[in-house]
Amino acid sequence: MIYVVGISVRQRDNRRADVIDVAVPSEPHGIAEGMRVNVVDLVAVAWEIEGRKGTSFRASEITPQGAPATTGAVPAGRAKSSGGEA
Repeated sequence: MIYVVGISVRQRDNRRADVIDVAVPSEPHGIAEGMRVNVVDLVAVAWEIEGRKGTSFRASEITPQGAPATTGAVPAGRAKSSGGEA
């Protein structure tokens, strides 16, 4: 099962924030809306279908910031299940 987690990302020099949906292969545990998280092995994939363009994001896991990750983490939710790959 694939889970999709909405993560708020803010630029360092700007107050602007965006929410990106990140697909992960297992249910994230120990995270809650508004907390800081580590996004492990984040990959962004550009796509285009019938004139529409976008970027999809996936990661191997999302953990609470300060918790040990199983691989290298990139500092960066609310989770929902998704029926397919992102």
